[in-house]
Amino acid sequence: MTRIKKILGWLAVASLLLLPAKASDWMSDFKAASAQAARENKLMVLDFTGSDWCGWCIKLKKEVFDQPGFNDYAKHYLVLVELDFPRRKALPSALTQQNEALAEKYGIRGFPTLVILDPQGKEVGRAGYQEGGPPPLLKTLEQLRLKHAPKTGGQPGNAASGSPNWTPPAKAAPARDYSELKLQGISGTPAKRIAMINGASLSAGEDARVQLKGKSVRIHCLEVAATQAKIQVDNEETSRTLSLTP
Repeated sequence: MTRIKKILGWLAVASLLLLPAKASDWMSDFKAASAQAARENKLMVLDFTGSDWCGWCIKLKKEVFDQPGFNDYAKHYLVLVELDFPRRKALPSALTQQNEALAEKYGIRGFPTLVILDPQGKEVGRAGYQEGGPPPLLKTLEQLRLKHAPKTGGQPGNAASGSPNWTPPAKAAPARDYSELKLQGISGTPAKRIAMINGASLSAGEDARVQLKGKSVRIHCLEVAATQAKIQVDNEETSRTLSLTP
């Protein structure tokens, strides 16, 4: 009997060794994550997502969160929290209540929305899906980290404890070209919605340069509604209204 237990124990260890390397640890308990962020002096990233139905959420996970570049950075400098709103699976009722309360608190109206908090729990930024893999998001996070959590003492994020210093990627992936201007998603709050157009994220009053038929075109965002964005394109007298498509 003892021998059988030993064999089963070795098999269990072997099965763990055969598992693929684990990506960054995402927490679901907001209170526990907040305590960890305060203790380790790290930024906290809240990912409001629809993991099993939201196309842009799935792309964000695949193209950014599951990539080594993001995982290496997150391991040292971030506390990650997934706040999921699935349609095909059921969450524990306590978790559902927590996620809904946080979505109301932060005025979430679209997925994916990333809310970035400083170590004390104060909101310092927001983000959404952007093309180009991890670099665009990492650039934003590093700027926020240097401003709001520059020192991480006594924990894995401390370079003095032996963790490697992180260097931002030198270059993002080449920008994708588009044959038309396309509204790809809307995130943020009703007071400050963010439209993603041809891979660029911008709010009302902001400008961005996007690729269109092999050229770089400047667009100015006039208004972002729940399902539409009104923009002005360079050298055009009239504005355009772009709508989300299913």
